[in-house]
Amino acid sequence: MMLILISCQKEVIKNNSNDQLISKINSWLEKQKTGLLAFKAANIDLLRENLEYSNLRVEKSTGGDQIIIIPISEKFDAQKISNKNSIPNLVLLLNSSGEIKKGNVVLFQPKTNGIYTEVPDNTFFDIFNTSKVKCDGRFQFISVAGHWDYQLDYSNGSLNSYGFIEAQQDSNGTTRS
Repeated sequence: MMLILISCQKEVIKNNSNDQLISKINSWLEKQKTGLLAFKAANIDLLRENLEYSNLRVEKSTGGDQIIIIPISEKFDAQKISNKNSIPNLVLLLNSSGEIKKGNVVLFQPKTNGIYTEVPDNTFFDIFNTSKVKCDGRFQFISVAGHWDYQLDYSNGSLNSYGFIEAQQDSNGTTRS
């Protein structure tokens, strides 16, 4: 009986911890909308509505930091992602104080379609800390508002190529990416 009580107590603590983390994530997403055009803010709202918090996972990082990975539902995928073979996740970096310092939608496109249904465990730790991964494919990092930031391509577990997106000004002075 005592074992069951302890087990239930651990689950309550985990749920309370996740509830606090989810609240922190929602607040951070709301702050990201500040100063954005209406359609960019709507992208963040759509993202928030399609986060699968029940599948949230945490990977430890260096210096007490953490990497939070939250899968994004197929509904979002159908509306906003052109490559249907991608596996979308919201990836957040928390510092050792528990504050979100950065976040991106990350689209993982496995080199071999259909080989993965989710990003393998510890892949984001490996990307941010070792540059060696246990899967091959492309990782596209997109801002939560929908702007493509950069991509990393891995082959045989090693970084094969990378690219950054820079804004340019056209002849009229309009900034474009």
